Amino acid sequence: MKRSTSYLVQIALLFVLATLTSCSDSSRFKGQTFRAADNREAIRFTSSRELELQSRGTNLVCQYTVQGDTVRITANVLGTVQAIYYTITPDGLRSPEGVILLSTDGYAAAMERDRQHQEHLRLAAQAQERERARIAEVRAKSRQKAKVVAEFKLKPMVYKGGIASVDALTVTDVSLTAHQPQDVFNREDRLIFMYFADLTKIEDVKADYKRFLFYVFDEENGSQHRIDVFADSRTEANTIRDACIASYEEWRKQYPDAARIKEKLSSSLAGSETLSQLIVGKWQGGHLHTLYYAQGGSYFVDPDDSGKEPNGHWKIEDDRLNVTFSNGQILSTKIISLTQDQLVLERKGGEERMPRIK
Repeated sequence: MKRSTSYLVQIALLFVLATLTSCSDSSRFKGQTFRAADNREAIRFTSSRELELQSRGTNLVCQYTVQGDTVRITANVLGTVQAIYYTITPDGLRSPEGVILLSTDGYAAAMERDRQHQEHLRLAAQAQERERARIAEVRAKSRQKAKVVAEFKLKPMVYKGGIASVDALTVTDVSLTAHQPQDVFNREDRLIFMYFADLTKIEDVKADYKRFLFYVFDEENGSQHRIDVFADSRTEANTIRDACIASYEEWRKQYPDAARIKEKLSSSLAGSETLSQLIVGKWQGGHLHTLYYAQGGSYFVDPDDSGKEPNGHWKIEDDRLNVTFSNGQILSTKIISLTQDQLVLERKGGEERMPRIK
């Protein structure tokens, strides 16, 4: 009988200890408020057992308990009791969807970081605008023609489909001008102006051919066009190309700043394979979210070390960044520029600049 009584007392003591521990764990949240950086979700602990859960305009009064590193919330939604589990993290609480709810101090610190980030973007935008004005001035000066260096008459080549190549080429100290005769697409002759400030590449004369190619940057749509030049012989093709190269090199010496700007523009015309290599890593997105484009194509929002499933998968095609989310929705965004330090995407009404997280 004594052993039975002693056993019951031990059980009762363990129950009381567990209850006190649970109350103690729950009491540490009493009076605290946790909220998401975008204010779409918040939790206010009103007592050691009750809290208010605010999510997307809905306010629920719920019961909760603390179980280790988890806050278990029971909510009555339309007559059905549901259990929602939030993970306790060093920054606050993480929802089942992966949204981080920050403590009061953490939220204030996050808002300050966001303010500093926005200020950094504002200053960067001002600096970029000044640089754009400087570049426009430099490029305008580098296009002022002073003299004609050489003129060549060419035999036009008509491709399958009726497209004609150029039949004349004029080399000046700042540009090349090609004359293209009428064809099935052009109902009249046209002149193609190619400033050295826009020239991205002059290819060698083909080994078994009598032609070479120009590649010209189109600043308006951020792409490049190809111009074919055919001659009567490889010797003549090399003569024409040498004259173009010589004039271009003189232009580079006279306008070194414009040449550097041109080379920078040329390097930004990276193919999708190069862009796919550059984008791998973590980027600071809006609302303090971290966007992680992983090697292999997995896409994560606010990644952590818990091994959670990716939010989707990414792929770059030409200058488009395509993200396919887990629900099947596809977001396709134009890449304005991508470097080792910054990703700039086209957004409605402007641009979104995201620095790389190192």
